[in-house]
Amino acid sequence: MMQENSDFLLCRGEVEEKIFSPWLQSLELKGLKFVENKVPTSLTTDVDSGCISSIVCGDDVYEADAFVLAMGLSSLQSIVKNSPFLRSDREFRNLLHLSTVDVISVKLWFDKKIIIPKVANVCSGFDDSSGWAFFDLTSVYDDYCEESITIVEAEFYNASHLVLLSDDDIVYEASSHLIKCIQDFEGAIVIRYSIRRSPNSVINFLPVEGDEPHIETLRSLNRRANELKSQIPFSEFFLQ
Repeated sequence: MMQENSDFLLCRGEVEEKIFSPWLQSLELKGLKFVENKVPTSLTTDVDSGCISSIVCGDDVYEADAFVLAMGLSSLQSIVKNSPFLRSDREFRNLLHLSTVDVISVKLWFDKKIIIPKVANVCSGFDDSSGWAFFDLTSVYDDYCEESITIVEAEFYNASHLVLLSDDDIVYEASSHLIKCIQDFEGAIVIRYSIRRSPNSVINFLPVEGDEPHIETLRSLNRRANELKSQIPFSEFFLQ
């Protein structure tokens, strides 16, 4: 199954180039200092106030007036395990019960122009373990709109069975999935690719419960009504 759209916005270029790097530069101009290649391992607290007073990165300790945690769940769980203060808080301990899934992002450059009806496409049904989505970057990125090639980004979720594959095998899997959705990808050659593996990066949400009988009945009636409307002559001119 391929869903034609999804509820989010795509950047009109590389996020790092268009958003993240300019944002960091603006913060530096305001006097902020960035410490690179430091992995937080735990937090320490002030004995008197009971508030977080510093962040520990291996052998280095950084003090500050305020802290904002912006990281993946697996990294946060590691910090909770190493911080007695966080382990004593129930809300932080509950984070240890959450599970994560692996994500792989594949960007493919094809050697010809391919018409993709929708910019964003959420897919399912190709296997039982993972879901995936793909995006037409050719029509989104300003730098690509005039190109005679096609650039697509595909993201695979719960992709533990793909993480250990070679780059070539991942490219083959992504191309095969695209062909199943849009036949014009058949015969297109991948001239360039970029792969980002993100193990344990996304929260694994529990399956949602099925609709109650009366809700499903109403939805069935609504679908049937829409089918009947589509058979009425000139129905596209009427407000739905």
